[in-house]
Amino acid sequence: MASTRRPLHPCSGCGKEVRPQQQAILCDSCHQWRHRLCVTNITQAMYRQINKELKQGGSFDWTCPSALPTTHQSAQALVLAVLRPAIQQKNCLMSA
Repeated sequence: MASTRRPLHPCSGCGKEVRPQQQAILCDSCHQWRHRLCVTNITQAMYRQINKELKQGGSFDWTCPSALPTTHQSAQALVLAVLRPAIQQKNCLMSA
């Protein structure tokens, strides 16, 4: 009989395993991993910039759509509202 192994770090978007070399981000609210492409609205360029800043001792806060409060706005719009100011502020600080 084949055993069904539960993923150690399941993606909160698709349920599949988040592996070490995959692009994923940890939600600061629910503490669940999510693949970058599973409804994070984080582009490849943004992900690389975030990684670069983290390696240099910076920080990055992100809340997944599942952990955001529900309102009449879409979860996607809320995620972008949370992400854009943080990325723009970091870009401004880096160019100063």
